[in-house]
Amino acid sequence: MMKTIDILCGDVLFAEMLKCELEARGYKASTQKSTAPDLIICDLDAGVSVKGPFVLTFSRDKDADLHRPFDIKELLSLIDEKLSDKSNTPLIETKKSGLYLSPYERGAFYNEEKIELSELEYRLLLYLYNNKKASIDELSREVFGEKSNPNLVRVYINYLREKIDSRFSVRLIKTKRGYGYILGGATENDTD
Repeated sequence: MMKTIDILCGDVLFAEMLKCELEARGYKASTQKSTAPDLIICDLDAGVSVKGPFVLTFSRDKDADLHRPFDIKELLSLIDEKLSDKSNTPLIETKKSGLYLSPYERGAFYNEEKIELSELEYRLLLYLYNNKKASIDELSREVFGEKSNPNLVRVYINYLREKIDSRFSVRLIKTKRGYGYILGGATENDTD
C-alpha cells in the first residue's frame, strides 16, 4: 500500500520539489493537509507546528529533525525510519461519519478534531468499527473480558456518546433494540 506524506511548508516551490522527489520514490505526497497521512513533514520556519509520533520537522536554525539545506537521501532515510516505527495498521476512517481512529495515539478524531479516549473506550470503539454492529454480550466478552458485567458495556457506550455524539451533535453510536449497538449510518430499526 502506498504511504501518504503531507508536506506542510511555507515555501511553495520547495514543497513542490519535495513532493516530486517523494512521488518519484513511490510515496503519495501532498502539499496540503490531508485527513489521515502516514507521515507529516513540517517546516518550523514557516510557523507550521504539528505534534505527533509521525511528524518530521525541518528548519534553518531551530531544533528540528533535519536542518535545511539537507540532502534528499538524509530525508528519505528519516522517512523510512519513521514509517518503519509505525504500526502496520492504517488510520481507520469511516466513510460517511468523519470519524477516524488512530492506533498510534490510541485516540479518535472527528472532522480532524481530536477526541481523547481511555484504553477501554478506544478498544470498544475499534471493535464497533471493525464489526459495524455488536451485541452487548459480544462487546462484554471481546472488549472487557469473559467475566465482565454487561452493564459495563452500557457505561462505556455512554462515555463514548458523551465524548462523540454529544460533543459534535451527531449520532454515530446507535442502539439496536434487542441486539446491541451499531456504529455509523442509521436504519429505521435504530433508536437512541
